[in-house]
Amino acid sequence: MQIESARLLPKWRHSMFTNTGKKIKGLAIIVFVINIVFSILLAFAICNNIEKDFAVVLLIYFGIIALGILLAWISSVFVYAFGQLVDNSDTITSILRSLGNESTAEMKKIFSKEFFYDDTPPMGNSDSNSTSALDSNVSLYVPKDLDFKS
Repeated sequence: MQIESARLLPKWRHSMFTNTGKKIKGLAIIVFVINIVFSILLAFAICNNIEKDFAVVLLIYFGIIALGILLAWISSVFVYAFGQLVDNSDTITSILRSLGNESTAEMKKIFSKEFFYDDTPPMGNSDSNSTSALDSNVSLYVPKDLDFKS
């Protein structure tokens, strides 16, 4: 449904909404560089008006720059990580779409509750006071015909 609606958009709008993860990551890098330049300019403007010893002014100058770089890095890391999540989500979606309908039925079978859980009694102590994970009423089983190698 989303693919058909994207094809109905004008070409400039269609390109605006494609590869959003890469665009977000690129924006994070641009904002990082702008923040570093801004912190250097701010340090220069603040230290230009200070009438103290040269060593104190130099210490304040480099302190403002270091703090600006740290804050720029922290803010950009989160934006870049979000772009990476969007990029990975697009990759996973394209892989699942390429599998087709036959694989979708198989995935529903794999992730259904009946596939993973059975009613066999758990192993271990059957004492009701025990808090062990082996004493739960649900046990995990994987069929032998499931091939994980491919």
